[in-house]
Amino acid sequence: AIVTATDKNEPLVLLKITKKSPAPERLKALTYAHSLNGQELIIQNSSKELLEHESIDFDIVVPQKLAQSVSAHKGNVLAKDIQMPTRLQTNSGSIEVVNAHNSIDAQVEDKGSITVRNTHARTKVQTNSGAISIYDSHHSVIAQTNQGGIILYAKQVPST
Repeated sequence: AIVTATDKNEPLVLLKITKKSPAPERLKALTYAHSLNGQELIIQNSSKELLEHESIDFDIVVPQKLAQSVSAHKGNVLAKDIQMPTRLQTNSGSIEVVNAHNSIDAQVEDKGSITVRNTHARTKVQTNSGAISIYDSHHSVIAQTNQGGIILYAKQVPST
């Protein structure tokens, strides 16, 4: 899972990586590389293999003044207390957004649900196969799913 949050008092990007296994004695060492590509910080796992029932969690704290884009090949993404424009993407897994005060663009490429709670800016969500739930939206919403339902509870959404 990837968990990302904003901290207005934090000048640095903070990253905590946790690998979980039911058999800790079998844990292989993980190596992560990071690089700067223009304005992007890219963090990659050099080991692509996980044993059965193993998982890797990323906890990321981002300074408020930066825009963020989070992409997962497979797994869940949680973004909370968002103060900057944010793009979230996973090929397979769920996306959850809680307390967004800037624009959100969330996309599940294959199969997975999207849940958004308490947004105060433009919200755009899309999944190929899965449910979309949006609660307490205070701004414009664009939601699309090819297979699945859409639930929307909004407050004072402006007409378009």
